[in-house]
Amino acid sequence: MMIKLCAGLIIILIAFFIFNGCIQISPDEEKLNKGYEFYEKREYDKAFPLYKESAESGNKIAQRYLGFMYARGEGVKRDDNEAVKWLSKAFKQSDIKSAYFIGLIYLNAGKTDENFKIAFDTFHYAATRNLPEAQFNLAIMYYRGNYVKRDYAKALEWYRKASENGDLSAKRNIASMYFRGEGVEKDWSKAFEFYKEVAEAGYAPAQYDLGLMFLKGYAVDKDEKKAFSWFQKAAEQGDTNGQRVVATMYYYGNGGVDRDLSKAFELFQLSATKGCSVSQYGLATMYLNGKGTEKDEEKAYEWFKKSAEGGEANAQVFLARSYAEGKPPFIEKDINKAIELFQKAISKEYLPAYNELAYLWAEQGTNLQEAETLIIKAIEKESDNGSYLDTYGWVLYKQEKFHEALKQLEKALGINPNSSVIRDHLGDTYLKLEMKDKTKEQWQKALELKPEDKLKDKITSKLVALEKAETVPAPAPSKEPSK
Repeated sequence: MMIKLCAGLIIILIAFFIFNGCIQISPDEEKLNKGYEFYEKREYDKAFPLYKESAESGNKIAQRYLGFMYARGEGVKRDDNEAVKWLSKAFKQSDIKSAYFIGLIYLNAGKTDENFKIAFDTFHYAATRNLPEAQFNLAIMYYRGNYVKRDYAKALEWYRKASENGDLSAKRNIASMYFRGEGVEKDWSKAFEFYKEVAEAGYAPAQYDLGLMFLKGYAVDKDEKKAFSWFQKAAEQGDTNGQRVVATMYYYGNGGVDRDLSKAFELFQLSATKGCSVSQYGLATMYLNGKGTEKDEEKAYEWFKKSAEGGEANAQVFLARSYAEGKPPFIEKDINKAIELFQKAISKEYLPAYNELAYLWAEQGTNLQEAETLIIKAIEKESDNGSYLDTYGWVLYKQEKFHEALKQLEKALGINPNSSVIRDHLGDTYLKLEMKDKTKEQWQKALELKPEDKLKDKITSKLVALEKAETVPAPAPSKEPSK
């Protein structure tokens, strides 16, 4: 986003008021109050002309509101340049809140040094004049290292000042810094006390945080009932995280509550419509499986897509599988799209995505070296995951490394003895090593586990061929040379 107003003007205004004091213009109380009345009713089209008329006569409060309405597109088309123009007029009359709003506009205008500098300077101007929301945002800039060098101590200093001025979000962030040990020595007990104080004051995000402290047993004994109680308080105030966790607890019957799929669905839906990608995934699975609502695959895939677009790795992997297999009429088969989604989930270091993509490439007999690299990374993190070991064995099989494949597949079977897929792969590997009795044993045991129809038919046809002493149509290794 481009803001054409000269950036230097803002800096000049800051200096002007520090050294020269204020200009006072008497407000037009009647128009201002009427405009405020309409604004509070969200009748922006009525509020806007009143504020504009008053602003043009020099009323700094009206100028601030007019700038704010331009910034948010309330009663007028959004226009950041006009917003800054009117806020600057109010700022020229030393309106502290206008300085703060100018900072917000530049902070959100784009991550450039110039924008960050103006945001920092205007926040600092308002913060040093005791505006808590400016103190809070100045703390965030120090915390993130926007324009200034990251400085947790400075961030904590400004959070404390904002907190002393009644900013609950600042006090919550102080708790988080104690929890993580940022700028202070890690202290879960102090974090708990801060979270508790803010939660008891009715701040929903802190109520969610306090629920997590009880759920995980940080600084207190684990207590799922107390955790649920605080999550519920947050959810009742519309907190998306609170709604998501309460929905999950109702779904599984945790936290001392009975399982209630209808309540779970309702809360997932509330959170999902506010953009929570995790809740969107939960809602999608409930539509897909007909839990808490009527089964609706079309809606399920709509929500899976929204969740994946929002960055939820579970949804990305689910959709990737769907694209790999094809789920018409909702998803047409598209291997490239599947790979793209797996890679997005991998970028978040989501281990199941490493496994899924490696297995897809093994099944295709392509990119086997890359597949091996992926699955080894997953196994390094979870060495006792039978599914990952099975994929590793299958990747080795496809490279004609049958003895190495056997070692990994036998490990996998030791962990997941009830997996028909692992037993099928073991049977194929034993066959390549000319161990037909073991091949037959594994395929028969795989069938006893009642696999899905597609796998059942494949194993049955291979057993029939084996019993007739014919060539068994075991999966062909890749032609890609081993390295």
